Amino acid sequence: LRRGADVYVAQLAVGKAGGVFAPLDPDQPADRLAGLVADSEATVVLAHSGTDHAAWSGDATVLTTDRLPDGLPDHNPTDADRRAPLRLHNGAYLIYTSGST
Repeated sequence: LRRGADVYVAQLAVGKAGGVFAPLDPDQPADRLAGLVADSEATVVLAHSGTDHAAWSGDATVLTTDRLPDGLPDHNPTDADRRAPLRLHNGAYLIYTSGST
């Protein structure tokens, strides 16, 4: 996702679902993005429509912000809805840097 309000909404949604949020800049080279998606073992990529994600999204399911699948619940998930319950030691986010920080 490009920087903007969608990033914050996505981060909250991923956390509520029990996932780990890993923001990626779609302006990075496709081979770098492909490496990050593979390294993080991402199962879902959330992208804006028009983002050319085919070259780097790998086997991950791609959801676009303007067209989410039908049938998504409109309530907060419970532990029964998740693959595993939330725990304090679970990851919340994963940040990749350029290596210079």
